[in-house]
Amino acid sequence: MGLLSALGIFQAPEAVLERQLQANPYHPFHLASSEGEDENKVFVYTSRHSWFYLYLAVAIASFLFVIIWPSAGNDSEYVVFGVAVFFLALYLVLETWPQWSIVLEPASHHYSVYHGSHLTVSQHCHNIYVRLVCEKTSSRSPHYQLVLDGWGLEATIHLTRKTTNRKKLRHLAHELTANLQINYFDSHNSSKHHIIRHTRPFTGSVKPPETEIHEDFSISRCAATNFSETCASIILSLQSQNL
Repeated sequence: MGLLSALGIFQAPEAVLERQLQANPYHPFHLASSEGEDENKVFVYTSRHSWFYLYLAVAIASFLFVIIWPSAGNDSEYVVFGVAVFFLALYLVLETWPQWSIVLEPASHHYSVYHGSHLTVSQHCHNIYVRLVCEKTSSRSPHYQLVLDGWGLEATIHLTRKTTNRKKLRHLAHELTANLQINYFDSHNSSKHHIIRHTRPFTGSVKPPETEIHEDFSISRCAATNFSETCASIILSLQSQNL
């Protein structure tokens, strides 16, 4: 019963998340480093591919099949199939063995995604967020769950199971995103409960420096000419040289 309680089997999803946040305010991340100030904190999340353990189980089962099946006096023609499955599963195990990680750096407004030690994504923090997801069916009341999602993540991270307690999940999401300094989006696209801490960085065009064309056609910065005036000055320069 203690193990089941620790796993949260018989607890409400919101109660499980609340307990996890009490133990670690940055769940599912952990605090990797800090210089003593909140804005310098770095958070890291690590996980394996969700199919890794399935591939591992298939590899073990097919290996045992290849060993046991012929020794039991059975027809060996199926061994080739077992060997093929084993090597395919082994390949998939090796492919999904490296952990994937999210490194969140609120101070620089960026996060990075790694597959093993290989950097796959580096993005601005407005692209990673916690969202309250709503699931509606005709046969039951709406159910909600919290997820961590973002551009370039290898998988959506489910922070809770489904529950009807939207108000509590929203409160916990506000607490978590305040600790991580990331955005929170409510279950509806238009909602007063959104919390936007990061927006898309401004990438507007920058006005080029204005120039003046001299008779020797050298270009230097100066106070003010527009495009038409520049063209006129070039024409006048050419005419004066022809004279």
